[in-house]
Amino acid sequence: MSKTTITVACLFLQFVIGCSSISGTLPKPGPNPPAHAGMLRVGASKTDITPVPGVPMGGDALAGRISRGVWMRLKSRAVYFEDPTGEAAVFIICDLWSMPGGLGDRVAEIVSSEYHHSHVSRERILIAATHTHNSPGAFSTCTAMNVLATPEAAFDRELFEWLARRIACGVDEAIRNAEPAILQFGAGDTSTLARNRSYLAFIKNGKDATDLLAENATLPIQTPPTPFPVEKDCANKDGAYRAFDPRLRTLFAYATAADHHLIGAVSCACMHPTSMGPKTEVYSSDLFGVATDFAESQFLQKNPEARPPVVALFNGTEGDVASNWKTQDRRSALHIGREIGDRISKSAAGARDVDQHLQTGSTIVNFKDVAKPLVGVAFLGGGEGDPVIFHDMGSYEGIRATGNPDPNDPQWPKLSLLEPYIRDSGVREFTQNTALSILDLPDHARVTAICIGNILFASLPGEFTTILGRQTEKQYKSAFFGNAPAPDAEVVLLGLANEYLTYWTTHEEYKLQNYEAASMIYGPKAADVLRSQTTELLRDIKDHKIVPRTEDLSFYYKPLGLLPEVASYVGFVKRHCNVDAFSFLHHTERLHASYDSLANVLVTDKDCIPMPNHPHFAWLDENPDYASGRPVCPRVSIEYKTEEMQDWKLYTINGRAEDDETGQFVTIVSAELRGKSRWLTYWLRPLDEWKRADPNPPKVKYRFHVVGVRGDFYSHCFDQKLIDDDDAVLPFQWDAATPNAMK
Repeated sequence: MSKTTITVACLFLQFVIGCSSISGTLPKPGPNPPAHAGMLRVGASKTDITPVPGVPMGGDALAGRISRGVWMRLKSRAVYFEDPTGEAAVFIICDLWSMPGGLGDRVAEIVSSEYHHSHVSRERILIAATHTHNSPGAFSTCTAMNVLATPEAAFDRELFEWLARRIACGVDEAIRNAEPAILQFGAGDTSTLARNRSYLAFIKNGKDATDLLAENATLPIQTPPTPFPVEKDCANKDGAYRAFDPRLRTLFAYATAADHHLIGAVSCACMHPTSMGPKTEVYSSDLFGVATDFAESQFLQKNPEARPPVVALFNGTEGDVASNWKTQDRRSALHIGREIGDRISKSAAGARDVDQHLQTGSTIVNFKDVAKPLVGVAFLGGGEGDPVIFHDMGSYEGIRATGNPDPNDPQWPKLSLLEPYIRDSGVREFTQNTALSILDLPDHARVTAICIGNILFASLPGEFTTILGRQTEKQYKSAFFGNAPAPDAEVVLLGLANEYLTYWTTHEEYKLQNYEAASMIYGPKAADVLRSQTTELLRDIKDHKIVPRTEDLSFYYKPLGLLPEVASYVGFVKRHCNVDAFSFLHHTERLHASYDSLANVLVTDKDCIPMPNHPHFAWLDENPDYASGRPVCPRVSIEYKTEEMQDWKLYTINGRAEDDETGQFVTIVSAELRGKSRWLTYWLRPLDEWKRADPNPPKVKYRFHVVGVRGDFYSHCFDQKLIDDDDAVLPFQWDAATPNAMK
């Protein structure tokens, strides 16, 4: 073999293997910070992680969309706890569809190595995703998720690194903001806001299912029209609306300062935050983002001069639970989200005190020897209520092996997802094995447990069904608190944390092979292994047997396996220049042609009809760049000025700034060419609320203020009279980067 051939072969291998890998080192834990005179310290932060538009969104697979912009910005929220002895832990929740293990590892590496918080090692970080399906894909460190979970197979290294650095920056801020605090634990519920979407599988759990239904027998029922028959073949017509965990549990941290302002809160609710649906073409934190924004605003009104509070809302055992939306659109997200946020804030009134002592522990659970990974037939068909094209082609629920169980097959009765499409068993097995080698599914997951007082938080590496969650909670409570735990002992399971291994079901549910069971990669025994090893971890924490790691730990992931890495989406260079995703059509034209565009976002709060006359503003900017330090997705707000005022001021309603943190703006890219991008933003402020806020509209002028890549942009001024006349279109301002000029 010639030297040239060898050189070319080496370069090819370097491209395939090196360019498509994520690796690093997790430094060994450093010493705890010095004790602070017997005081607990808590810090919190909220960081924007809204990326550039143009990235395929994750969670809805082929049914998903390429993002055109944003409604409800994506956030990372961090809450840091440090007990009187210096023991520390941090909770991080991100508005992402999943949390890959490699992203958590990279965040921990940056926090320890670059921000020098060596005491906050990987073992002391619990990082999770809310599971909004209107967030970017293309950042996972698992090949399968980058290929199957988005409408376009891709991995964007710049996006991955940007997310890791933004999240780590938030952790650093939370640690630096830490102040003396006291803790309280509050409880509410999510009744009428969720429903079990897989009720036929739920009732297969026998006594466990009937016990939960009995516990929830007094819950109020709200049964909106649904696109799927939740009561089909069920004797209990209302069962699906009580077949979930309705608990809304929150750990509040209040400053010991005189005003006792809320520093941060760690909360947990159990439901899919997918009230916007797969047709949404913009980034959205969905109902969880609405909930946290609303709760934070409620607490801020009580102490407007304090640092803004942070409410970190985690998802729990939501594998078979849908949010109780009427239609998948902005109105449902606002209704459900605001109700959850209101219930979080109200639960603070009856909260009880919590001890300040903190214990942590972490372990890595390996599933390699549990079963050969296998995805079932129903996986391709989509979840209940959200079927995709493959459902009609044969990938529907209930297709499974028949006859007696095979004791040598840990995946029985699951059949390969290729069963309806490849009849020849030899060809099917070869295709399946080839696909598995390329997709490179993760075979391990980190589990983290954090106990604060008598509140135990434990991570779950995916989406557990309701009954599996109850069984797990019972086992963990017995292991950690004993067979006769105190009445106020709590176990809070935080899902989609540290790694994403899709769905997890009970043995009984698995036999039915519905969507959740078909998606369970390593079969039902994987849950047994996870609970067994986590139980051992909890006993070690309880008995103070946790030994800190004494050596650095390396990590290595292949986000695209043997597939070549794609170019970054920054500046839209990957694709979508001069194609439909970024071609300019006025939204009214789109709505007349189809409801697949922005119709589910540009709706009125009252009648859910797309509204054609929102005030909007267009401008021309440079293409975004992650390295610029400017927002990669523009920030928008409204300013106002009266006849008596000389300068423009930020417009506020009920003490809150009217900006794109409130869910009242939709900002999109309408066109891109030669390094320039044309943006368009809509203000969705309801007319009646606007008029109530300003009783004397003719004397008030408003304008858009946009913080873009190249600078600040301002619209021409307008007033409410323009809205009353149903003509809110502002003159387009193509080159208005004039920070100090008033238009």
